[in-house]
Amino acid sequence: MPESREMHIVHLTMDLSEAAGGVAQVVGSLCSSLSKLPGVRVSLLSSGFDEIKQEIDLDHISQFQMRPTNFSSCYQLLKELHLEQPIDVIHDHGQWMPFNLSSAWFSHRFQIPRVVSPHGMVTPAARNHRRLKKRIAWSLYAKRCLQQASLIHVTSEQELAHVKALVARPTITIPNGINSPSNAKELIGKPREKIIAFLGRIHPIKGVPELLKAWERSKRNDWTLCIAGPDEVGLFLGRTVPDGVQLLGSLGSSSKFDFLARSSVLILPSHSENFGIVVPEALCVGTPVIATQGTPWKCLAEKRIGWWVELTVESLAGALTTAMETPSERLREMGVRGSRFVSDRYSWQKIAEQFSDQYSKLIR
Repeated sequence: MPESREMHIVHLTMDLSEAAGGVAQVVGSLCSSLSKLPGVRVSLLSSGFDEIKQEIDLDHISQFQMRPTNFSSCYQLLKELHLEQPIDVIHDHGQWMPFNLSSAWFSHRFQIPRVVSPHGMVTPAARNHRRLKKRIAWSLYAKRCLQQASLIHVTSEQELAHVKALVARPTITIPNGINSPSNAKELIGKPREKIIAFLGRIHPIKGVPELLKAWERSKRNDWTLCIAGPDEVGLFLGRTVPDGVQLLGSLGSSSKFDFLARSSVLILPSHSENFGIVVPEALCVGTPVIATQGTPWKCLAEKRIGWWVELTVESLAGALTTAMETPSERLREMGVRGSRFVSDRYSWQKIAEQFSDQYSKLIR
């Protein structure tokens, strides 16, 4: 690449809507931070941008609407972008969609380095969801797409092990960042209510059924389990909400941090998470976390900022009971330690610089 030309990085992701959950936040935030680095041009291809623009600054990013399920339209859009300004690196987010296959073909055809961030989509739990379709896709194209990647990005040692069990390709471990609220210090000192918070997609893979059973065993009259997020598969449709449980629906960015900051504890009972962005988001406002061993958050117990437990009803109920019996002052101390732990480790600016270095190495 000529020294005088900007490095042109093209990111592709399925969706940037609220329904896309943490992946939308991660991709939007990474692209926004990359676009502010000197000498970097970022183009972002997705099915929509309106919702994410309300939370993340995309003003310095070239935005292109694509149809993720249409192979040829994605390929043609990449070709047009490459003609306008040569693409130096393609960064592909996801694994199973036609646009992932399209970017792999385009990368191979024009010999452009391609980075793949699976975002947990190749973990055993994720591959078992709609298992038959994914087995067919894996044998037809998905495995080859991953094998042809110049570099695979993972966010944790746990995800790294899953990837290495499938393909032998160069990998880099870089965690996701968080967009801490400007009033984070103020929120850390906010008085807490007796709330156990769940924030995320309401879906079986997130462990919601196990959480409800555990709550039934451990609930207390003066505590509330508040569940915030979209009910993607209708787990609560036509069902009576259990005693002591409140459904809050989806929350925007500012409402999300206010919710976390007034809660005493966050719980993430997932079967599988490549990262779990809600964990550092809770910690940054001083809220301790209960997470299951399907998530990469062993440090919660090691750093004394939460609990890391097995995904069983018994273990979840035990952790809930322990958390609710922990004095409020001790929970506050755990939260303060947690906020210090995440403050330096998950800065999007630092993470964007790491990715920029990796892109530069690929095109030398």
